[in-house]
Amino acid sequence: MKKKQREAKSKHSKNKLEQKSTTEPPDSEEEESFSKWLRSSEGLENLKLFVIGNSVLIFLLVSWPQIKETLETAYYMYIEYQNNVSLTNQ
Repeated sequence: MKKKQREAKSKHSKNKLEQKSTTEPPDSEEEESFSKWLRSSEGLENLKLFVIGNSVLIFLLVSWPQIKETLETAYYMYIEYQNNVSLTNQ
């Protein structure tokens, strides 16, 4: 039952979006082609990918110092462990 309601809502919103794209006059020829593409299903999918990619990039940029520090700590712990193992084997 809920699935049918969701499908009906998504169809309704798609129809509404299609109607909106055909009723609004474009400001310029360039804007018309970009707006048309952006409102298409391909444009919306690309916009979703852009938002996800941008979110990942922002996350990495913000968290990079902590990631770098963690990796360096793990590397030095590994090197220290290897040195201790080689000393005990001699």
